[in-house]
Amino acid sequence: RRPRHWPDAQRSTAGGTGADPLDTAFWTAVEGEDLTTLAADLAVDTEALGAVLPALSTWRRRQRDQAMVDGVRHHEMWKPLSLPSSAPTAAGTWLAVVPEALADDPWVVAVLTAVGADVVPLTVGTADRDTLAGRLRGLLSEGTALTGVLSLLALTDAAQAPAVPTAVLLQALLDAEVTAPLWCVTRGAVAVAGTERLTAPAQAAVWGLGLVAALEIPARWGGLIDL
Repeated sequence: RRPRHWPDAQRSTAGGTGADPLDTAFWTAVEGEDLTTLAADLAVDTEALGAVLPALSTWRRRQRDQAMVDGVRHHEMWKPLSLPSSAPTAAGTWLAVVPEALADDPWVVAVLTAVGADVVPLTVGTADRDTLAGRLRGLLSEGTALTGVLSLLALTDAAQAPAVPTAVLLQALLDAEVTAPLWCVTRGAVAVAGTERLTAPAQAAVWGLGLVAALEIPARWGGLIDL
């Protein structure tokens, strides 16, 4: 866990800039459990109000504290992407890292064809971090300048640890000092609507890995695409 370096917001019951003064006064009295003031303002019996005021005060503080916590959290949001009539194609040279078992899979071949750039395929079996880093260094030593790296390793049959092949690739890219950003493809791992059917929920682990990578090494991370 890393320490936060952001300035803390001023704790206030005022509700922020532009808050209604009447609301501010009311909730201030609630949080302070000012029974006399509230009973007078609401014109209700103190005995009846006193029975619910502690619970209302607790709820108000909990809501305020939750709002403060939510203000420093990362939130995941899905937004529709509007593509131009003629979608641009990728430029430069892209390294496509493909599971060895799926090298000739028609769907994988179609994806790589759709990239529209100069694609350099790299098939990976059970290579470990050091072996894979060595292969990447060899590729760079040949003078190949990479624009990006596209990984389809999430599609491999690794039900027990579906994100491990991608994690190993990410480590190897760092070891080999590959500066091109890594993009990862999943298939049926996430849904943006409750009506969508997840066909490969285990691959969602790669999305969790991607979130960590985006925060820890943003310069080396490209993004995630679920097809």
